[in-house]
Amino acid sequence: ALASAPLIAGQPFAVYRDLNLRVAAGVHAARLVTVPAGATVTPTGARNGDWWQIRASVAGHENTGWVNSLWLRRSGE
Repeated sequence: ALASAPLIAGQPFAVYRDLNLRVAAGVHAARLVTVPAGATVTPTGARNGDWWQIRASVAGHENTGWVNSLWLRRSGE
């Protein structure tokens, strides 16, 4: 199920297409980094509509930012 399950802080989710990590919720917020498809991200528990704040490690750097949850699925699904 595509992120239809309730958001659980700390539970890993998989990114299934390259995903822009943004400084705030919304497509007009500045992009921090692109999280590659196949990466695992961890929600912080903060959300704004379909946008979730997540932690992601990209190229060895920890990043915290906002992504559209429609592009996430629970790890293992």
